[in-house]
Amino acid sequence: MRDWRRALLVEHFDRRGIGPDPDAQAGAQGRPPSYAALRTRRWTYVQYADGEREFYDRRHDPGELHNLASRLGRARLAALSADLARYRRCRGERACTFAGLLR
Repeated sequence: MRDWRRALLVEHFDRRGIGPDPDAQAGAQGRPPSYAALRTRRWTYVQYADGEREFYDRRHDPGELHNLASRLGRARLAALSADLARYRRCRGERACTFAGLLR
């Protein structure tokens, strides 16, 4: 099963003004804007609705304290964004398995 689930899709939707949020946090914890993220065994890539990006190499930064997105080249950021979009579009086991064949 080596090809199974190479990445995990994480999504958060900012529900301000839409109604009660079942994931609402206390004010001290903040209210992040909507985002989608991919998490693999080694790294986490986050893309916010406003275009902001984060990239963490958890092998060297397990606490995800140092955002490396600004150090990635345009090609790498474009590839990560395309991978994230593919995960967000996939439906069903077969499509999502192939979406997970990340570079």
